[in-house]
Amino acid sequence: MFSIIFLSLLLPQAAAAAMKPAEFIILLLHDNLQALAESRILQVVTGQPDILQLLLLSVSLLLVFAMAEKRHRIGIVLAAGSLAAVFGWLFAAPYFDSKGAVTVIDVGQGDSILIELPYRKGIYLIDGGGALAFPKEEWQKRKKEYDPGEQIVVPFLKSKGIRTIDKLIVTHGDIDHYGGLYAVLKQIEVKQMLYGRSDEEKDSERQFLETAHRQEIPIVFAEKEMAWKEGDQYFQVLAPLDDKASGNEASIVLYAVMGGRSWLFAGDLEEEGEKQVMQAFPGLKADILKAGHHGSRTSTSASWVNQLQPKAALLSSGRCNRFGHPHEEVLDILEAGEVDIYRTDEKGAVEITFTHQDIVSIRQASEEILNDQCGR
Repeated sequence: MFSIIFLSLLLPQAAAAAMKPAEFIILLLHDNLQALAESRILQVVTGQPDILQLLLLSVSLLLVFAMAEKRHRIGIVLAAGSLAAVFGWLFAAPYFDSKGAVTVIDVGQGDSILIELPYRKGIYLIDGGGALAFPKEEWQKRKKEYDPGEQIVVPFLKSKGIRTIDKLIVTHGDIDHYGGLYAVLKQIEVKQMLYGRSDEEKDSERQFLETAHRQEIPIVFAEKEMAWKEGDQYFQVLAPLDDKASGNEASIVLYAVMGGRSWLFAGDLEEEGEKQVMQAFPGLKADILKAGHHGSRTSTSASWVNQLQPKAALLSSGRCNRFGHPHEEVLDILEAGEVDIYRTDEKGAVEITFTHQDIVSIRQASEEILNDQCGR
């Protein structure tokens, strides 16, 4: 390029002719370097180190440089060995952790729930959030639209050292549940996708499924009473009850036993779907309920709460969202049932840590309730 610049001062026509192949080579190099940078092959995901690990990494790295400067071969080997040992510790630590966790990730107005089983026996991600599209004036449009998958879900997974998802559970075909998963599919290996089949597939929904298919991800459509077990943990699909369901009623409803407690993840299931599930499973109970449809008034009915008798309810919704989620009626029903309520719109993400016997802790990202400026 420098040669072409100097050539342009002497022979402009020759420089113009040389520019075309040079431009082709530069664009080719740029495209290949960009693809390489985005490829999972070169990514090293260790998880976020704690203070001790970070200190050991820093000291080991400094020792490597110090020994290299002195050309002390044995010192270089020992320092490099200590650095590799710390990295090995970062990689291996989750596989020796007897605790599991369920995290309701704060993706705003949407759903995304990460399940980590003890000893990393399984990593399940239920939905990945997604930005809802509303009509905007030209001046309201951003150069780069907000993507909760790229900006929240993927960084959170990598902070946990997660390189592979064993089951990606997409409850149904609403954009606020699968929109953020494009970034997840791009950057994290997915072994299997469990999908809530709908009687009415949207074009955008088919596009998402085609993206997963092109990446050779096995797609399994959820069916009633589909079940699997991993150690002491048990999982069972309760809905959709048939392939005639559509919209929110096509949501996957997942029942689980983890940490000696029963859990129910209800997707966007609404009141009619709740009635059908109660009829199909009359003895159903759940200690921890992920409330359906972000706390909408059309879900989490009094009869649903009375049958399940949950001790805690998880509500995933965006702060000051235009839908008014979670609705006061739903909150009143839960409070009447003496259910502890954990809301992402008030205190951010919710993390429930458990062992194979019991719940260890329930934490939220913020200790303080955010000031209500929504005019409600």
